[in-house]
Amino acid sequence: MVERVRQNLQVSEGMFKQFKITIRNFGAFPGKRSPRVFWLGVDSEPRESLFDLFVFIEDNLHSLGFEKEKRRFSPHLTLARVKKPERFDALWNFAEKHPFEPYSFEVKEFVLMQSFLKPDGAVYKPIQKYSL
Repeated sequence: MVERVRQNLQVSEGMFKQFKITIRNFGAFPGKRSPRVFWLGVDSEPRESLFDLFVFIEDNLHSLGFEKEKRRFSPHLTLARVKKPERFDALWNFAEKHPFEPYSFEVKEFVLMQSFLKPDGAVYKPIQKYSL
């Protein structure tokens, strides 16, 4: 299936223009009280650029039999995952006193990655890069 996905996404080359993303705002899913994932939020400019790429990839993979995401699109960079729910009051206090400074950069490609789940965390391997 990996080879079919790799080939299917190949049609994206030249379909999308490069765009800028800005990383900002520290947060957690599902929320502060019982965080499972800590993240930094992502905005794109033009605003619809990242969403359009997401829709293309999701539709493309759906045509291969993958289920579409039921949650709303919420672009972010995962910083950490929490195995056991705990209180993170000190972390939230620190984040409020030291807000994350926005950081922007150009998106010129996206990468199909393979993940290997291991007891001490996931290991990621790039399979294919796609130029925008």
